Amino acid sequence: MPDPLRYINKPLDKGDLQDLIALCYRRIGAQAAVDFADAIKTMGFHYATVSGVTISVYDLTVPDEKQAILGDATREVGEIERQY
Repeated sequence: MPDPLRYINKPLDKGDLQDLIALCYRRIGAQAAVDFADAIKTMGFHYATVSGVTISVYDLTVPDEKQAILGDATREVGEIERQY
């Protein structure tokens, strides 16, 4: 964390991180905010890699209505293309 924002004593979710980066931008400047966001990204990738957590297509739940949803979307796209 940049020195002026050194200590935050609470868990941060995605919205809190966005607010913290915005605060960094306002207090310290654009370059510090970019460096800070990049450091957060790097740390996230590091710990995601170290944890060994993976996701697979088989972890996803496919809705029973998938074919109907795709059919509706295909018809809608076709109609839009026809109107264009």
